[in-house]
Amino acid sequence: MNGGGLATGEIRLRLAGRFGGFALDAEAVFPGQGVTALVGPSGAGKTTLLRCLAGLTRAEGRVQVGEAVWQDGRCFLPTHRRGVGYVFQDGSLLPHLTVAGNLLYAEKRAAGRPGPDFDAVVDLLGLGELLPRAPAVLSGGERQRAAIARALLGRPRLLLMDEPLSSLDAAGKAELLPRLEALHRTLSLPILYVSHDAGEVARLADRVLTMREGRIAAAAAAPSAACAERALAGLAPAQVQALALAALRAGLRPPEPEEGPG
Repeated sequence: MNGGGLATGEIRLRLAGRFGGFALDAEAVFPGQGVTALVGPSGAGKTTLLRCLAGLTRAEGRVQVGEAVWQDGRCFLPTHRRGVGYVFQDGSLLPHLTVAGNLLYAEKRAAGRPGPDFDAVVDLLGLGELLPRAPAVLSGGERQRAAIARALLGRPRLLLMDEPLSSLDAAGKAELLPRLEALHRTLSLPILYVSHDAGEVARLADRVLTMREGRIAAAAAAPSAACAERALAGLAPAQVQALALAALRAGLRPPEPEEGPG
């Protein structure tokens, strides 16, 4: 599949602003491909930062994606000119259109921009049987798959994903996670992925940005799930507990257990 979007370059952001009682003062640089996880406790400003990157909320500062400046002291590109894809927690499909209609609407608006084609995206996210259906009859996982496909067919230069699995049950998460992994492997597209779930981060992310009180406090490479398991296996119970507490303070939580039979 043609990954389209931004295969090289960096994303640089420096954004500041006050929103009610909350102050954003964030600066970061991350690569122009792969998955960068943004983690932190509730209220740290993760969603606010994504909305500012998308141009949905206005903050002062500078955003540069590759060679393109989306905002600085002289310009502020509106959302529709930023080439950004945004996947919300609830899918947010257009209710009066079928799944196919939602996807074709996004593809039409992105005409002329490089990126994956309709059939490839439908195949990647397993949407063939869902194309004639209305959003109202879809399960939560099906809506999220359609929402991700719509974002991809907008041919974004940067894909923002705000806890896309948080509203799904265990079965929905188990179905969608492998498709997100396939998306990561297939597309040379930068993804900024907000999550509170340590398991998601371990499976999907190449690197992690930690956010606290409106600031990006740290950046690190993300360990693989296998590496994490090996590391934990060699630790004493007290050390495991200390690591778990540190993860909770950072805003990460373990995946929800699946319900047993009966």
